[in-house]
Amino acid sequence: MLDWHYNHCVFDVGGPALIRQHAAALLVVIVASGESDVCDVEVQKLLMEPLHSCCCSWMHKATRGNGLKDYSQLTLLSAVLYAVRWFARFGYLGTSSFRQFLRNILPQFIGSTGFIACVQQLTRSSIILRSFGDRRNVHAPLPNVGAVLMHDCGPQLVVSDTYPVQLLSNLWAFLVSPLDDGHELLLNALMQPAVLEPLSDYLKQLSLHLNRFLASNFFARIELRFVYQLLVTGGIETYLSNTQLLQLVYSVLCCLPSAQATQIKSIFEKYIFSGKYVQLDKVSLELLQTTCMEITYSQFIADNKEPSLTLCYTQAPVLPADWPYFQLRLILNNYVQNVQQQPAVVMSENQVVRMTLTFVEQLEQQGLQIVTPLEKLMYLMIAFMGPDSQFLELELHMLLIGQLKNFYAQNEAHHFDFEATYEDKANFEPLYYLFVNHFEAASYGDELFSSLVMIPLAQKYNNKWRRRIWSEHVQALRFLNCDENLLIGGLAAYLEPLEEEPSLLQLYGDALERQLVRPGSIAYQIARHHFNNSPAIQKTKLF
Repeated sequence: MLDWHYNHCVFDVGGPALIRQHAAALLVVIVASGESDVCDVEVQKLLMEPLHSCCCSWMHKATRGNGLKDYSQLTLLSAVLYAVRWFARFGYLGTSSFRQFLRNILPQFIGSTGFIACVQQLTRSSIILRSFGDRRNVHAPLPNVGAVLMHDCGPQLVVSDTYPVQLLSNLWAFLVSPLDDGHELLLNALMQPAVLEPLSDYLKQLSLHLNRFLASNFFARIELRFVYQLLVTGGIETYLSNTQLLQLVYSVLCCLPSAQATQIKSIFEKYIFSGKYVQLDKVSLELLQTTCMEITYSQFIADNKEPSLTLCYTQAPVLPADWPYFQLRLILNNYVQNVQQQPAVVMSENQVVRMTLTFVEQLEQQGLQIVTPLEKLMYLMIAFMGPDSQFLELELHMLLIGQLKNFYAQNEAHHFDFEATYEDKANFEPLYYLFVNHFEAASYGDELFSSLVMIPLAQKYNNKWRRRIWSEHVQALRFLNCDENLLIGGLAAYLEPLEEEPSLLQLYGDALERQLVRPGSIAYQIARHHFNNSPAIQKTKLF
């Protein structure tokens, strides 16, 4: 069969694509026979010469041709690399059977204009580096192995006929697990600006525009594997800044499914928790890594509880986008369940809050946006909900002052959508009222705590927040002790425009009449201003 393909398989466009596909399938079958020990040493002695001849012939034609313009060409070359790498590493005859291919044919192909064009095509044809729309008339249909997505625009083909990722991934596999023969020649050929520059441009784009929706696709998993290969092999870091590198690493981590737990662990160790890019003490880094890997492994066990011969062509990522905040989620869970401390927690409330906020701050300084402003507000609230009120401790309190002042400055003109919902996360409203209850019980009149309670009470937000606080939680207002510079938008944001809701104005008047708010406090100034100046109700007395 190999001899037949050597004589009849036309590599160039114009020859039958079906025969090229059959040749690629044959190579994969031959590798499978080796993996299952069906192809023993005697059979390999017979196969290696025609296999080597076919691989050299097709790769040589790709080198001398006018570029790779058909998906079957890319598939065949990918299969060639796959077969050569497997038999050179695990075959009985080792690299000796492919010496000419490894030392001459493959380096020449990497230096060819066709291969350089293939690398340059990567950014344009990437699955995970684009927004999706109606592309039904862009490419001819392929079998639906995750190649077609259904959405509002109808079916969309996600791969082009020059999609090079499988070829590049199988080529980079030679660097991830080097062979004894030809490695230096291959490394020198790949570590050239003509190859690395378009790859670095691709990674820079990916760091900013990775499409997490499309990243769950079957073909996208191949592309994510290739990105992982680029990250774990040297050379590409010189073209990316630390900011771009961390943005890329974070985006990729948020796309990997539980089946790629090994890759997740490797990326964590090399980039996130190595101490090179994020400056935290060793204990904190170890705890963060342990937490993230526990999420990954628990999901991996759940996904493999019932073995199956089928594989879904979409796989959800295992790490949520806000995984750096996970330890704060544990604080909230403990609060809701009224648990003082989970046995698995090895650090105090103080340490967890300091560690998490410092870690996130360093990631944000590198340009990462971990969560939306509303989600960050919710996590800052949770930092005050620990069982021991350690936010009052001086060192932690100073950290929280800096965190809140930065957050308020960044969001001075932001309009929080308190009705927004988030998958696998509590909405703002129930969390806020838990927070107010905790404020009444354990705030000790803290000004930072008070400033967070005040945020939804600004005049630009729905008056339901003000009505509920001034009716059901008016006792909490006695504890409000907040300087004006800790209010987003200052006191003016709570005074203008004048309140027009009669029931709320009546609540203001009742609170003033019954002296439920302290004279001179923020709450007193707000109630007095609106009650005295609003024409929405009739008044017999002013304050």
